[in-house]
Amino acid sequence: MKQNSFALFLAHLMTLLFCTVALFAQGQGVVRGTVVDEASGEPLIGAYVSVAGDKTGAMTDLDGNFEIKLPASAAANTILKVAYVGYEEKSITVAELRSSGKVALSIQSELLQETIVVGYGVQKKVSSVGSISTTSGEDLLKVGNVNTVSEALQGKLNGVVTFNTTGQPGAQGTTIYIRGKSSWQNSDPLVLVDGIERNMNDVDINEIESISVLKDASATAVYGVRGGNGVILLTTKRGTYDKPTVSFNTSVSLKSPTARAEWADYPTSMRMYNEALANEGSWDKLIPMATINAWENALATGNYGPYNDYFPQVNWYDNILQTAVSENYNVNVNGKSDFMKYFASVGYQHDGSIFNIQKADTYDPRAWYNRLN
Repeated sequence: MKQNSFALFLAHLMTLLFCTVALFAQGQGVVRGTVVDEASGEPLIGAYVSVAGDKTGAMTDLDGNFEIKLPASAAANTILKVAYVGYEEKSITVAELRSSGKVALSIQSELLQETIVVGYGVQKKVSSVGSISTTSGEDLLKVGNVNTVSEALQGKLNGVVTFNTTGQPGAQGTTIYIRGKSSWQNSDPLVLVDGIERNMNDVDINEIESISVLKDASATAVYGVRGGNGVILLTTKRGTYDKPTVSFNTSVSLKSPTARAEWADYPTSMRMYNEALANEGSWDKLIPMATINAWENALATGNYGPYNDYFPQVNWYDNILQTAVSENYNVNVNGKSDFMKYFASVGYQHDGSIFNIQKADTYDPRAWYNRLN
């Protein structure tokens, strides 16, 4: 009888110890698992696994494995969050992870549905195998004070190098190289605006929906030899909204030289000229000291006298250069009716010159640029 009671006591004691160990494992235990790609089953390196509502977390290793020591308050229904760049974040309980041992993440649906412009229409980004860079018209508008589309592309697209060599109004269009200079002759890429070959700098930036740059052979194959230097596809905006939407954009900027040379005055120039002549022994060409002294007196008193007719003391920098104004205005209407979608845009651009030159009777040497879209 005593032996049966002792055996029963031991059985109850072992049961109690087992439950205690189980509760301890669920509370302060360590949970392990593997993070994989849902489609391919490949492990994801560097995925972050964290305990919801707690700072405890861990990164997956080269095999996609991770190990987390759970806090004291954790239980079987404690939620773990798994995140990885480009994938949907997933939540899983401790009990589910211990049961399966794996967490499968799926790629974000937004990235799969994103479309890009290619040579024969549009296609989902996930199905494109060519090297294509894209940017939107909204991003180009954020660039700032630029007058052409090619200027706005500077630094916006990988593998696209742009530079300009002049600031003349109407001629600021940049030279574009896609993946470097491909020829000693013409390396300009093929530019298509809504499928038509034309100068993209004639397009108002406010009208642009997106720009795609096709960079490798698989992306430009449909264009044959014309796409050897790369292809730029510019797509203008279309009507998208049910109700008419009116937008007005304007920008006004000032242009002035950023560097100014320091010039010597006339007396200093004449003294240096005489010194050079003396070094050569050309004494008969020296400027008389009376003339130099007269210039110095004129500069000191402001009375140039008769010498101003022959050597006028003119500050050509201040007389020729000026602050120029660059203006851009655009108004557009976007909407949709029962039978069509519409987008209408009117834009005006004026780009002035920093040279203060007057128009002559028979010739206009001024440089300026006006454009109406």
